[in-house]
Amino acid sequence: MQNHQYRDPTRFTEFSTVDTTTIHPLAVMGLVVVLWFVLFGKRRSAVLWATALLCFVPDGQRIVIMGIDFAFLRILALGLGIRVFMRKEISPLRILPMDFVVLLFALWPLMAGISRGTDIPLVRLLGYGADLLLIYLAGRALIRNADDVRHLARGLVFISIPVLFAFTIEKVTGRNFFSIFGGVSSITAVREGKVRVQGAFSHPILAGVWWSAVLPLILVLIWDPRKTNDRMLGWFGVVSCILLVIMSASSTPLVGLGVALMGALVFPYRRYLRPAWIAAVLCAFAIHMVHDLGVHHAVFAKFPGITGSTGYHRYRLIDACMNRVNEWFLVGADTSYHWGWGLDDVTCEYVRACLAGGILQFMALAAIFLMSFWKVGSLMSRAPKSLVIASYALALGVFVHMVCFIAVSYFGQILFLFWINLGALQSVLDSRSRRMVTNEETIVTRPRRPVEDSLRGVEMGRT
Repeated sequence: MQNHQYRDPTRFTEFSTVDTTTIHPLAVMGLVVVLWFVLFGKRRSAVLWATALLCFVPDGQRIVIMGIDFAFLRILALGLGIRVFMRKEISPLRILPMDFVVLLFALWPLMAGISRGTDIPLVRLLGYGADLLLIYLAGRALIRNADDVRHLARGLVFISIPVLFAFTIEKVTGRNFFSIFGGVSSITAVREGKVRVQGAFSHPILAGVWWSAVLPLILVLIWDPRKTNDRMLGWFGVVSCILLVIMSASSTPLVGLGVALMGALVFPYRRYLRPAWIAAVLCAFAIHMVHDLGVHHAVFAKFPGITGSTGYHRYRLIDACMNRVNEWFLVGADTSYHWGWGLDDVTCEYVRACLAGGILQFMALAAIFLMSFWKVGSLMSRAPKSLVIASYALALGVFVHMVCFIAVSYFGQILFLFWINLGALQSVLDSRSRRMVTNEETIVTRPRRPVEDSLRGVEMGRT
């Protein structure tokens, strides 16, 4: 590695609370209340309680015990995992091929780090993988069918109302009152004259991506309303998500929002999405072969109005990753600091996967998306309407994440939304074959009485 001082390596630590116990009394009270409902409340509401806490308490809140960092996200993941095992809610689940891929994705960075002799603490890699697995497991066990998805969508709409109120205040005043918890700046960032609202989220981009990925789930209330006010509630949620994304003033969430809205428009033509996918992949491959600088240059460098002021940085990062395959191919690499000016800022989840675990980690991430979309496509023409709508909405949410991965790497609260979404999608797709139903969907039959049995026998004898 060359010894060039490209940028100050401590520039991202201004509002960081990593490895430092940071607790606010209000945050502790909220955590205790949420954990109570997570552990002892209704199954389908446990995810909503955790989601609400993450939307209003910054990721900076954490407890450090013997060098182990228990951020609120990790505490919630542990609480959800304890609930799933304590209530035996994992027992109805079937083991799916996707489960093995997710297990590989979560644990391989630890094995790869040991193989290359990483400077990253192994306990951090282990904790990160455990968080992903527990959150994914919660999505698999707690959101099982179309009714659960509708319940989740209603809750997300109600959560968006106070978040919209807080975002509006921050947009007008330029002050983020969530800074009292630590982990976020009290002065809202401004870029090119635009206030970039972030609320309790770790970054304005991640705040916008969160609500652009939530929008597909809310569409369930519009496409398949089971109650008279569901459709109106759904439209309100869509408008709320659009306003929240706009107030983040970031290009990546706006692209995610456009993808979500485009996916909503093509929903009536969902049976033809598989050939469209194949055509899009072939077209991208052809552009990459013909274009001198590759398809990534055509996307990021040629469309600055879409990718924002840092689009060229993302092009250079992806290009450097492709040109330095020999550094990360087998077991990844610890840093991209020496790749060039500013390229230690890994603003691409795909590049981050390559650094975390090499080609195997990248292929696992690609397999997660490919397997999800392929299975959804197979249900579009032969599944009940409610199942089709729920699976399509969840898959569209995963697709929004997949697109945003190109321009941002995930940390903080947004990890919860992605892995819950992915786990829920797998359970909903599998609900048809394993006949997993909620109490509301189960037909309750009254046991026969002996008199009724005798009368039925007499009637059968007469016939």
